[in-house]
Parts: sequence; C-alpha cells; structure tokens
Amino acid sequence: MEDGDFDQRLRDLQREYLEFLDDEEDQGIYMEKVKQMISDKGKRLVVNINDLRRKSPERARNLLETAFEEQIAFQRALKEYVSSIDPTYAKEQEEFFVAFSGSFGTKHVTPRSLTSRYLGNLICVEGIVTRVSLVRPKVVRSVHYCPATKKVMERKYTDLTSFEAFPTSAVYPTKDDEGNPLETEYGLSRYKDHQTLTVQEMPEKAPAGQLPRSVDIVCDDDLVDQCKPGDRVQIVGNYRCLPSKQGSFTAGTFRTVLIANNITQVNREMNQGIILEDIKLCKRLAKSSNIFERMSKSLAPSIHGHDFIKQAIFDINILLIGDPSVAKSQLLRYVLMTAPRAITTTGRGSSGVGLTAAVTTDPETGDRRNPKEQDGEVLPMGSLVDMLSTENPDNDQVEDTQESIYEKYDPLLHGKTRKKKEQYFSTKFMKKYLHIAKLIKPKLSQEACDVIADEYAKLRNQDMMESDVARVLTREKRRKRRASSADEDENELTIFKSSLQQLYRDERANSLPLARITEYLNEKYAHEKFDSGEINAALNIMTKDNQSPGHDILGPSSTTLRALLELTEAPLAARFCGNVTWLSSSSNSLSDRRAAL
Repeated sequence: MEDGDFDQRLRDLQREYLEFLDDEEDQGIYMEKVKQMISDKGKRLVVNINDLRRKSPERARNLLETAFEEQIAFQRALKEYVSSIDPTYAKEQEEFFVAFSGSFGTKHVTPRSLTSRYLGNLICVEGIVTRVSLVRPKVVRSVHYCPATKKVMERKYTDLTSFEAFPTSAVYPTKDDEGNPLETEYGLSRYKDHQTLTVQEMPEKAPAGQLPRSVDIVCDDDLVDQCKPGDRVQIVGNYRCLPSKQGSFTAGTFRTVLIANNITQVNREMNQGIILEDIKLCKRLAKSSNIFERMSKSLAPSIHGHDFIKQAIFDINILLIGDPSVAKSQLLRYVLMTAPRAITTTGRGSSGVGLTAAVTTDPETGDRRNPKEQDGEVLPMGSLVDMLSTENPDNDQVEDTQESIYEKYDPLLHGKTRKKKEQYFSTKFMKKYLHIAKLIKPKLSQEACDVIADEYAKLRNQDMMESDVARVLTREKRRKRRASSADEDENELTIFKSSLQQLYRDERANSLPLARITEYLNEKYAHEKFDSGEINAALNIMTKDNQSPGHDILGPSSTTLRALLELTEAPLAARFCGNVTWLSSSSNSLSDRRAAL
C-alpha cells in the first residue's frame, strides 16, 4: 500500500471513530467521558469494546486483528474530538491515548497461551505481577543549542513500541553536521515515564508439574506505578515482537512484549459475606479466656499435637523446621485454604510466583543473588502476604520403605480411651474471624512493655551453653513487640521460649558427635566403661521412640543426645529435654539406668 492510500485509509477510519465518540444523539456516554477526562486533566480514555461492537462490528473486529493501524486512527479521532470541545487543552497535550476494556473472546489469554498467531493483535492477558522495574524517563523530543552557530535543532525519537512512526536512531546528538558541540536544552526537551512489568500466569491455572510462564509488559506515561508485585491484573495491549541482535546480525528468533494501554486489578479476595451477626458472634467469642487455644486447635484439627506450632502459625513470618513426615506441609496446606492470599510451593518446584531458585542477574541493579538466596525462597511481595515456610534438617534422608504413614504413626498409640469430642471452628468461620481481627489495631500498654523488657533482659543474661535457651538479639525484642498486644504478651513469650528451647536442643545435638559423647561417658565413668553394644542399644531405643528413620551412627539427632544424657545425668536431661518415658526410673544410680537398656 502506497503512502497516499495509507493516509487516506487512516482518515476514513478516523472519521468512523469520531462518529463513535460523538454520541450525543445516542446516549452521550463517551461525550461525557471525554468531558470528564478534560476536567480531570487526563489524556487516556477507556472505551468498552462491547459498545464499539454494538455500534460498528467491523471496526471492533478489525481493532482486535490489526490493532496498530486501528489504534492510530482512534487516537487521532480522540484528539480531534477533544479539540472541538476544548482547543486550549488539546494544544497543551501533544497526544491522547485510548484504553480498552470489555469482552475480548478468544483474545483473552494467559502468558502460556501466547503464540505467534496473536502478534499484532489487541489482546487481554491475565496473571500475577512478579516484577516491576524502576520508573525511568524516556526521551521523546530533544532540543539542542549550538553556541558556535547560534542555531537550535530539534530531534524526535521513536522505537518499536511507537505507533505512528518508524523507529529512529537512538544516538543522542552531541555535535552538529559541521562538528560543532551542542548543548542540550533540558527545559525544552520532552520526556515520558517508562516502566516494564513481568506478568506470570496464575498458579491455579498452570499445569501441574510445569513451571509458570511469563510475559513482559511495556508501560508508558500514566500507566506506570499502576500495580505492584503480587497484584493480580488484567492488562490489555498490543502484542508485538522485537528483533534481537547477535553481533552485527539480527537473529531469527524474536523477543515478544505487550505494549499496554489499560491495566485493571483483579480483586481475588473473595467476598467474606460478613454480616452483623458474624461481628457480634466474634466479639462474644473474643471475650472467652480460651479463644486463642480454641482457634489454634481448629487449625488443622486432623493433626495431633503441635500446640505451640499451631499457635505460632497465627503469627507472621514463620519458619517450620523438622524431620520428614511430621505434618509440616499439611499445616501449610491448611493455611493455604484459610488465608485469602496464599501461594504454596514445595521442593524443587520453588520457582513459582514470587519465588526464585536460580542464579539470576537483576536487569535493574546488576546484582547476582548470593548463594544463600540461590536455593532459598525469595518473596518480593511487599506487605501483601505473610511468609510461612518449612525446611528439613541438614543431611536428612528418608528411607525408601513400603510402610504407609498410617501404619507408621498408628493413631492407637495415643490411647484407647475415647475423650469427649472437641468442638472446632469451621474454616469459613475462621476466615471471617481473622478478617475481623485484622481490622483491629491493638495498642501495647506500658505494663506489657515492661513484661517484654524484663523477659528480654533475663534471656540476654543467660548464657547459651548453660541455660535452656539460645542467645536473644535485639531483633527478637522488636519481633515480640510487633506480635504482641496488651493481652497477648504472655502467650507470645511462652511460644517464644518454646521455640528457643527446641532450637537449643537441636543445635546442641548437632554440635556433639557420637565419638565425643562416648569419650565423655568413658572419662566420667572410668570404673565402668561403655562398650559399643550398649551405645547401639541406646540408639536403637532412641530410633524406636522417635520413629524417625535416616539417622546413622555418625550423626545423632536431638533424641540421641537426650537418650545419652538421660543415661548419664538424669537431672540435666530433664532440665533440657524433659523426661524420657522409657528411661524413667525410681533409682538414679548408673547401674539401674544401664539396666534399663
């Protein structure tokens, strides 16, 4: 098509779109929208494609198929219509933009379904924002002054994301044609905001066992900072390919981007349907003294025990560390069903939304993630979500056995006596209760502050190797202060001490190899040496008591240390680890304790 024919076609399209905007004789919807845009000093008009389809089906169909040509004509028509209403405002703004919404039919896609057949089309992509770049200025027009010739020159810049012009050279002029230096007049130059996004497909729509796919989004002008990482969005834009160069040649494969013209956030948080009766019920239950215990027991009621862990899960940023098959993942899955915003990932599939498990270089800062983060989990979602994760101990192994979990952890071990069935809160009610509780902002009283300060001072004064707890840092004091309220500081301190005691036992166990413990026993009881058979017996009893396979003789677990400490110093073991049922004896003599083996 020649240039003259192309310009004539654009003028014909512009006339049709102008008739669509000037709908005073119809309902006057877009006439009012344009007037409202002018009064708000905006320059982007949102057009529902269903209205265009109703009035001009051909234009709506062509707009989806040949988006660039149609959008150029539409934006020119909008500028002409604004000039007819407010010529002064039209001169102030160099260009106006048209955004689209409504039903896109087969053009409503996900990042996984984006293929080459959508190139050049107007599409709607739905997903989660995983990365947002910094907002940077992008030069549109530069003005330069030459002191030698006293002349002023102007240069415009376009790239492959521009609509109305071919890409120009990106070389910024520093000299004129005669070699005279140029000075940039920044006040007369024009820039626009520029930002890039990465949108990844939603985890519930990604096929099982496959990594989620993403697409890059280009946002300019007023579309920058419209969303943040973790937001679920629908982005309408033009799907376009950009050539990539390899040296001085253009590669045969292309990089694709979506040039956005409208961003809409999707409200994923379901309507809780909270009514006045729910609020009254929550307030009445909150007055009961055991509401915290009842709530914690209602969290994963099918899992026996773990009372302190369940109470701690109601806190924020929890890391659960434990042996395999101790219900860590089940607790996480229950939180996934309860929390309004939650994303789960396990094992090697930790490259889901907001998580990374690869060595990458940040395009913005050039920073390479350190080894700690390379196989860790990084959640760049700001304050939108709390992080709840689990981890297995180092060098932990699981034996390949045919024994089922139900046989291994027989519920009959808890006793045959049937207790009165406890009443648990439903998941639906817990969602409502937590939603209402988050709306309340408690204040820390002076009495609670004094209690936390006293407990912090006591824990700091105790040495890690001589007490039940590990060292406490100032950061832990701040964490307790954030997590506590005037009536909850005692519960928080109890949970905090319990986690520190468990941490101390694990660290002490990992730091004492079996050879060191054996040497210590034989030095202390030189008159009665311990042989390998007695130590193996202690290990066997430990394994049967702990029901945790995978610990070899070279790496005793915390239960191994507990068994051997009970064998040598019962008071010390009771202080650190509690009583061990299979070694409890009325006599504290060494011979009696050895006879128990």
